[in-house]
Amino acid sequence: RRQVVRRMWDNLGRVAAESARIEALWDPALQEALSETGIERLMAAARAGESVSLRGGRIEIRGAENFVRLLTHRGPALIFVPHMGNWEFLAVGAANFGAFTSVVFRRPNNPYVAWLVDRNRAGLFELLPKGYQGGVAAGRVMAEGGRLALLVDQKNNRGVALDFLGRPAMTGVTLARLALRFDAPVFGACCRRLGGRRFAIRIDDPITVERTGDDRADEARFMQRVNDRIAEWVRETPDQWLWLHRRWNR
Repeated sequence: RRQVVRRMWDNLGRVAAESARIEALWDPALQEALSETGIERLMAAARAGESVSLRGGRIEIRGAENFVRLLTHRGPALIFVPHMGNWEFLAVGAANFGAFTSVVFRRPNNPYVAWLVDRNRAGLFELLPKGYQGGVAAGRVMAEGGRLALLVDQKNNRGVALDFLGRPAMTGVTLARLALRFDAPVFGACCRRLGGRRFAIRIDDPITVERTGDDRADEARFMQRVNDRIAEWVRETPDQWLWLHRRWNR
C-alpha cells in the first residue's frame, strides 16, 4: 500500500509538470498523426484490431478501432475518463487528431492556476464548468452533435450509491442521463504512463444503455457498468489513479 501511495504522488507530480505545456508532448507527433500515412495506419490497425504507435513508440493508441469509431461517428458522443496517468492527455490527443472535444471539469479554486488552465488549453478543447451553467453548456454540445468528455470517478453527493472497488460510492448520473436523452454512444478512455515520457491511450468498446422505461433504474444500472470499467482499470495500475478524491464516505 505504501508503494502505491508513493508512486501515486510521483505520478501526480509528473502530471503537474506536464500540464504546464502538455500540448508540447503531442506537437512532434501531430504531423505524423494527421498525415495521410498516419490516418491509413490508424484505419489499418483498426481493421486488424492492433494498436498504433506514434513518435517512435512514445505514444501508443490501444483500441484503434474504437478511436476510429469515435472520430467518424456522426452525431453526439460521450467519453468517460478517470483521473489516471495524465488524464488531460486524452483530450489533447483527440484535438490533435482533429476531434475537438468539450470537457466538463471543476474549475481550480486558485485564480492563478485557473488562468494557467485557460491559457494552456485555449484552442485544444472547450472547458465546461461543473454545476448548472456547465449542465446547460453540456446540453448545447450534445444537441449540436459534439463530443463531450466527463471525469466521472469523483464523489458526487447528489448521485446514487453504487459499488466501486467493493465499497458503496456516491456516483453522479449525468453521463447516463445525457446518453439516454441524446441516444449517444458512450466510450471509456484512459491514459497510462508506460515509463519515462511514453504513454498509452486506451479506448474501450462503447457501453450500451439499456432502456426499460424506468429512467432512474436505467441510469443506476448504466453507471454501475461505468464504475466496474473504471475499477478494472484501477486494479491494473492502482498507482496511477488519483486516490485523493475521498471517493467513499468515511
